[in-house]
Amino acid sequence: MNQIATAGDLLALKRREAARKAVETRRARMQGMAPPVQTKAASVQRCSHSLQQALAAFDLEAASQSPDWHKAALALKRVLTERPAPQIRKQNLDAVPAPVWHDYPVNGVTSFKLVNPTIIVTFADGEVVRAPAVSRLGKPTNVGRGLRIAIAFYQARKHRERGLRYIWPPAPDITACVCEDTGERYDPEQCTIRTVQARRIKRR
Repeated sequence: MNQIATAGDLLALKRREAARKAVETRRARMQGMAPPVQTKAASVQRCSHSLQQALAAFDLEAASQSPDWHKAALALKRVLTERPAPQIRKQNLDAVPAPVWHDYPVNGVTSFKLVNPTIIVTFADGEVVRAPAVSRLGKPTNVGRGLRIAIAFYQARKHRERGLRYIWPPAPDITACVCEDTGERYDPEQCTIRTVQARRIKRR
């Protein structure tokens, strides 16, 4: 009986050491892959606290007569996959002047002479839509075409969410429009005025 208990203790000890090594290896790999960013003390303390809690839960299950290894594995998984919040670098959009409005056809142009910059459009109801503004290579962003696509995406989304059959609801005013690739920010009032027809209700 003692031999069985000793074997069980050794197995639990090996599992605990394996779990600790897995955590250390994972964190070492993450530190090697991540860019050199100064880690805040609060983030380090939080990660260390989470690790201690996971190991304590592992020890508790190891000492139990009927250990729940699934629960302990989930706790370790949370620690292993925990990553610090990414630091988003915001572009200084105020420094980019308002671009001239461009809206030109791209029909008949080969794909080798086209580019697909992405515009991010925010509507008055808070809905955000990303859409491609297909443009000719070497020419300014085709914002007029991109806005029409964004409005179509918005109407299709609301059509699906509301369960409508033959009606595509109208799109509200545009409160922001930014080109993700170039950083250009377009005047929302001008975007709203120039897309009056496209934003109207559609029936099919």
